[in-house]
Amino acid sequence: MNERTQVAQAGPADAQIIALLGRLTFQESFERIFESRKNLSEVLDQTFSVDRIRQSLRRENNIFWVAYRDELPVAYAKLKRHSTLVGIDSERIGQLQMIYVLRDYLDQRIGLPLFLAVLEACRRLNLTHLWLNVYHENFRAIRFYEKNGFLRHDFVWIERGEERLKHYRMVKEL
Repeated sequence: MNERTQVAQAGPADAQIIALLGRLTFQESFERIFESRKNLSEVLDQTFSVDRIRQSLRRENNIFWVAYRDELPVAYAKLKRHSTLVGIDSERIGQLQMIYVLRDYLDQRIGLPLFLAVLEACRRLNLTHLWLNVYHENFRAIRFYEKNGFLRHDFVWIERGEERLKHYRMVKEL
């Protein structure tokens, strides 16, 4: 990480920043797969409302981080503690629920410091495994996760509004 990038753990006061980053990064990543603009807007409104993000930030089981580049918020990550997965025999499992970076910053390696913050939290929490879902055509993200020790576990269909999207479940042993 260079001095132009900082990662900070987020709290309820950061709900607006995370909601906005969530809306923008989700739209940048998945807009092309939604058949209707209306459906995408409904998913964005439901998933990334400030109130919903604020509630999620207040849950003890969740930890969020925001990455800043030159003091601008450009990415965020979310770890859910105690998130079991069928096929993994451990109760100390976490889920990397989100790690999203604004498109203009993807080539600036912003995701890595966020990921390292998540790994450090996993170590502090004595987690044995970290798992995530990744859209099966998000090749860039899949390469990132594989490069950082994740293996494909299985796949699952996730419904987002009217869309049914195939995701790989990937697991990293810690």
